[in-house]
Amino acid sequence: MLPGGPCTPPLCPRSSNCRWLARCNTQQTHNHHQFSIVASKQDRVVVWASQLKDKDLPHVCAVTGAPAETWYRVRFKTVPGWAEASHALAFTQLAPLAPVLEEVTMRRARGYLPVTRHIRRQLLMVNWSIFGLLPLTLALCVAAAVVAGNLGPQSTLVGPLVVAGIFTILAGLIGLIGILPLVGPGGRVFARQRGHQDNPVELFHVHPAFVTAVQQLQLARAQSANLAQVPSQPNWK
Repeated sequence: MLPGGPCTPPLCPRSSNCRWLARCNTQQTHNHHQFSIVASKQDRVVVWASQLKDKDLPHVCAVTGAPAETWYRVRFKTVPGWAEASHALAFTQLAPLAPVLEEVTMRRARGYLPVTRHIRRQLLMVNWSIFGLLPLTLALCVAAAVVAGNLGPQSTLVGPLVVAGIFTILAGLIGLIGILPLVGPGGRVFARQRGHQDNPVELFHVHPAFVTAVQQLQLARAQSANLAQVPSQPNWK
């Protein structure tokens, strides 16, 4: 049994905020400034960053919709729209400041998503395969330098080692930029809303069954919070 399940309002300080999330997940327009989500997209849902950190999500696999068996660690980063304008600095003498500005203003969320063991193994294999190409490239470059130093740059081994190193670094870059973002769930971190101390995170590329389970949990907590605020009726005799 996975830790972190539904909780009642007295035990969950986040319960009163679930009403806000429930409204966000049912609005009909998408406005990045006002932060509202298109409900017609069945592969995305809004949660709190703290829910990811605390494993406070339904026990439904975010990828397949099957009952979850374990947790998969995720990290999401989002650069504010105004900070992306710093790309214009690339054409000026302030070009080195652009990545620094993005790094400082970047919104982050990290935590865990419920998955099956099979999905977790698949996601880890893809990550290790892509990131493993980077040290392999370094090893090939070092081998080429050693061979060239001992046998001379005219050695027949230097050329294949250099070509292999170029191939692995290109494959790694393609994997990081073009493949890895498409594998598994993604997330977009929004700025904190007024009156809230947590960042909303829009999860996308998730299974509709997971979306439904999250929305049901949010709705149940919102209703519990509403009932907790209703004053009890006086007992007239």
